[in-house]
Amino acid sequence: MKEATVLKKSNIAVYCLIVLCLIFALRVVAPDIIKYSINQKLANTKGIKGHIDDIDLALFRGAYQIQGLELYLQPNIKTTPTISADEIDISMLWSALFKGVVVAKVHINSTTFSFVDEPKEQNKIDPKAKQPDTWLTLINFASPINIDEIRISETKIRLLNEIEGQQQAHYVSNISGIVTNITNSSELSGSSVANFHLTGDLMGQAQVQLKGFINPETVDPTFDINFSMKKLPVDKIAGLIEVYTPIDIEQGTVDAAIELYTLNGKVNGYMKAGIYNPNIFTWREDIVKDNDGLFTGIYEGIIDGLAAIFESDEKGLVAFKVPIEGTINDTEISKWDAFTSLLYHAFINEYDLKVENTVPESK
Repeated sequence: MKEATVLKKSNIAVYCLIVLCLIFALRVVAPDIIKYSINQKLANTKGIKGHIDDIDLALFRGAYQIQGLELYLQPNIKTTPTISADEIDISMLWSALFKGVVVAKVHINSTTFSFVDEPKEQNKIDPKAKQPDTWLTLINFASPINIDEIRISETKIRLLNEIEGQQQAHYVSNISGIVTNITNSSELSGSSVANFHLTGDLMGQAQVQLKGFINPETVDPTFDINFSMKKLPVDKIAGLIEVYTPIDIEQGTVDAAIELYTLNGKVNGYMKAGIYNPNIFTWREDIVKDNDGLFTGIYEGIIDGLAAIFESDEKGLVAFKVPIEGTINDTEISKWDAFTSLLYHAFINEYDLKVENTVPESK
């Protein structure tokens, strides 16, 4: 009897040892298998080229990390990856698991999104890479279970332009924030609404904030999106203004606020923007230093003169507010309202460049 008991215990010990060895072996080879699978998936995805460097497993918390991700979405631009991520952590959302729902959370850390503004059609982002199905397929492959929460930290978005033969970057850095209830599960949060709140620094100077909610469960898309920016020195985006407008702005600081929301299937909102102490034209700097033509200088001088007329005496502020309305596919901004708003807020009313939170409570 004793021998049978000892033998039984010995067999159990052997089985346990075998299981542990299998787990250990799986732990050793699994990262390479996952890495190979993801790289193969990227290689076979049309419109996207890229790779990952490594995979790290953290079995004790039900997680794995994708390290050294690089994705190229612009076919002929091979030196600047569109997406470059040092680390993407995908793990179980334990708070949801305790409620009986299996979902994942993602932490995107030290990631850079770079978009090269290329005039040549063949250098623009591949149309296949813009298809939602392309990204949904990749996301579902990387995370077989639904993602309910995304956290972002130390992330950067860059727009690269070629100005006077040199590449210049305009960027938002130190982006951090969270997006919750992506699965729109009322079981997890008591609501089908997905919320988001992101902050960052534009050109390392002006704080920008983006927050709001989206509810895809309604018959008509329902959302409220608020954006604000505070005290951006114009000289930080002078090159960008030069590329996209015929104006040279030499000094001033910019504030802006935008709110968009849906009501009864229609888009409503406004855009507010203003420049404190603007200076668009300086004869010596524009004509001599910048080598602008005489007529360009006269044009910019007229613009600056108009700005001086409309400028608020107390704040040194040129500002306007424009209503935005329409449908999801056809949203209009009134240029006339922008002009009359400029006059109104210059001569009549004090101006506050903040989000007004005008979403009706009935929504």
